[in-house]
Amino acid sequence: VDIFYSHRFDPDTPLEETMGALATAVQQGKALYVGVSSYNAEQTAEAAGLLKEMGVPALIHQPSYSMINRWTEEDGLLDTLEAAGMGCISFVPLAQGLLTNKYLKGIPEGSRATQG
Repeated sequence: VDIFYSHRFDPDTPLEETMGALATAVQQGKALYVGVSSYNAEQTAEAAGLLKEMGVPALIHQPSYSMINRWTEEDGLLDTLEAAGMGCISFVPLAQGLLTNKYLKGIPEGSRATQG
């Protein structure tokens, strides 16, 4: 596995345990790098610090981000990533189709937008 992500912060699992599992995967050669996704700035800084203590750098963060979903700017995540030396690659940059012409004539039946 090139990058092993923790896709969401889990409030029910200690962050030390989550990052420990990811670090172990790298140390055992099962993954090359560690990444996080959908963590806020504070959670990201803590995760990166824990991984650094374990001898495994945090490589990348994959937040949701688009022209209409700019939480990363308000949260300070981008500054946190720069301070931690982490890269950033967003997911859903076209807001799941809202920033395309896909929905100009309404919501297509069976599309993700029809699901709650």
